Amino acid sequence: MPRLPGRNALGAPVRPPLRPFQADGVEFLRANPHAFLADEPGLGKSRQLLEAAKEPCLVVAPAMVIDSGTWATEVGKWAPGLDVTVTAYSRLNQRVPKTIGKPPIEVLTKAGQRILVMSDKLPVDLDRDWGSVVFDEAHYLKGRNTVWTSTARQLAARSDQVHLASGTPMPNWAHELFVGLQLMYPEKARPGGELGSYWRWAAAWFDTSPTRFSGGNPAVGNMLGCDESCQARSPVHPCEHYQAFADANLGTRFLQRYRDDVLTDLPPLTEQEVLTPMAPSQAKVYRALKKDFVAWTESGTEVVAWSDAALNVKLAKCCTGLPVLTGERGSGKLDQLAADLEGRARPTLVLGHFKDTLQACAEVSRRAGATTAVIDGTTSRVARRKAVQAFQAGSLDVIVGSLPVVAEGLTLTAADMCIFVEKSYRPSTNQQAMRRIHRIGQDRPVTVRDYVTPGTVDERVRELLATKSDEQIRVLSAAQWRALA
Repeated sequence: MPRLPGRNALGAPVRPPLRPFQADGVEFLRANPHAFLADEPGLGKSRQLLEAAKEPCLVVAPAMVIDSGTWATEVGKWAPGLDVTVTAYSRLNQRVPKTIGKPPIEVLTKAGQRILVMSDKLPVDLDRDWGSVVFDEAHYLKGRNTVWTSTARQLAARSDQVHLASGTPMPNWAHELFVGLQLMYPEKARPGGELGSYWRWAAAWFDTSPTRFSGGNPAVGNMLGCDESCQARSPVHPCEHYQAFADANLGTRFLQRYRDDVLTDLPPLTEQEVLTPMAPSQAKVYRALKKDFVAWTESGTEVVAWSDAALNVKLAKCCTGLPVLTGERGSGKLDQLAADLEGRARPTLVLGHFKDTLQACAEVSRRAGATTAVIDGTTSRVARRKAVQAFQAGSLDVIVGSLPVVAEGLTLTAADMCIFVEKSYRPSTNQQAMRRIHRIGQDRPVTVRDYVTPGTVDERVRELLATKSDEQIRVLSAAQWRALA
């Protein structure tokens, strides 16, 4: 009987060897009991973390990643015999009510520190000595005072290894790294230490002057020295101020590799910008909205790019099409989507920013005869897992996904085409979403199609996304948004 590809003579799966950069990553993690692995999406962080883990191992990840079955698949593939417990950040908030009047419990950590923990119970045993704790998508620990961050600190205190992982370690603001830094360098997080006080640390790197919104209290602003002349304020292409911040804070316990540097054997990726002119009815509505938008921003009103109440969001929805804005007919993008999906033989990933966009795209997909599932923040864990499994098995033609949801933790390599009907205002989210299909495990050339409505804010935001970091786009003024319209 012939041997099946990828299996040994007994029919058991054979693990492919670690790639050289992955072997280096495992060695780095083993050499640094407290460390941050920040490889770009698609480079196999999960396998490196599991290879380096000590038993018993606890993995904490976003619920949407766990619900999709990603970590169950990774453990089964790379570490089937490892003692691994997987739980969600959100579950670290779920406590069984404690007995009235019962005092906190004093716990002795492995480092000899005594800490007080609440006496009510968690789904994860705080009293267990963990060999490794892995915080996947570690930017979820940005909140210093949340319940799950407090619990994460307690779990880390009782572990031999604490490994953080994220392809976007600073998705919003650099100062949100503080909790991660404390977990990476616990010796600096003691009272009086360099990371012992958030505000003392923040004042050394950021403008902490009070603002009109902070009631006279300090507020963290831009990095000291950074201004509009810093055209690349991001971890990927840092200005001198960000570079100094990274060198001083991340130090030797931070490892980040980029796909273009280490993956030379992936199938080719072709990115295409597809111009989708407006339908006449769509253009008429856009002109009226633009007139209102310009008048609104000229009044000096602040613009928040992701507020559903903002006029600039209505402009963006109109660029996608009237079915998204008003429910009426008229959309160059949806017409293009129908043409692209017609007759597609391979699974396809379709991405949008707004919920109404996802529903409109799903309707187009079904009319084209494709079996279709929508994955967004309201999708149940069972439905999400079934959709991903069916998609990867080739029995589901199209996943229409919300950008923030799809961008984290999913593997969708059955698809060889990704279509952006809309893009996120976070450049890093767009990159992560694209890497769901162009990653290790992909064996076909990949095409990424980006639908752009010419002569509108849609086109000009695309130009902005190509040159700005997440943080820069978040602080655009009303005048700058008016120029985009």
